[in-house]
Amino acid sequence: MTWKDKLWFFDTEVFHHRWLFNALSITGERVSFSNNKNDFSYWLDQTNPLLVGYNSKHYDNYIMKAILANATPEEIKAISDAIIVNGINGWEIDMGWVHLPNTIDLMLDLATRPSLKMIEGNLKMSIEESSIDFNQEHVSDSEWEEVVDYCWHDVESLVPLYKKRLNYLEAKETLALMMNPPIEVEKALNMTNAKLSAKFLGAKFVERHDERDYKYPDNLKKENIPQEVFDFFGHFLDKDVPLYKVFKTLKKEDEE
Repeated sequence: MTWKDKLWFFDTEVFHHRWLFNALSITGERVSFSNNKNDFSYWLDQTNPLLVGYNSKHYDNYIMKAILANATPEEIKAISDAIIVNGINGWEIDMGWVHLPNTIDLMLDLATRPSLKMIEGNLKMSIEESSIDFNQEHVSDSEWEEVVDYCWHDVESLVPLYKKRLNYLEAKETLALMMNPPIEVEKALNMTNAKLSAKFLGAKFVERHDERDYKYPDNLKKENIPQEVFDFFGHFLDKDVPLYKVFKTLKKEDEE
């Protein structure tokens, strides 16, 4: 059995008192779990799936970790809000040690990090939006059916996206097998290009603090470069100018 035979496409949804995990196998088999950690854990142990998600490395993996760490639905909702609302990294949340299945995040190395809805639109799929507020306190049975259907739609959209990115994944597989000694392919599939390339080349991390000490090359043809570029680097190289003023996407508190 290869890694391609073990694929299960998955997504999670989290409410105040209920969580949902839906998964679709590469052969079309479906499983769904809600507020049942024991059955979910048993399925993982018996199936040993390679789970494929979207933005799963930053969100869904930590929802799975919370479930397997015996967190209550209310605690899982708090973790979900910490990641989505407060921008906290999942790895910063202490849940103890939990063994997670191998996963593939199809968002990795996408330069613009588009939303899954944008991708669904680009793939000419219907864009399903849930009418259920994820922050409402209680969800009725009929509303929950809509949540489940909404989740299944996102799971199903991962299949054509996976097919579009298959060459990208196969390239990672090739690198993993070329290493001496080879590394586990399923681990390599969830590494970024940068991390996998660094491992392949045997790169060692070197801490640097000289990024603002850049000097223009002597042979630089300045006449071919727009003035805006020099204006930017003029601010960047001036250490008296804080980075949040250089990079407009940063906030003042990011430097503090």
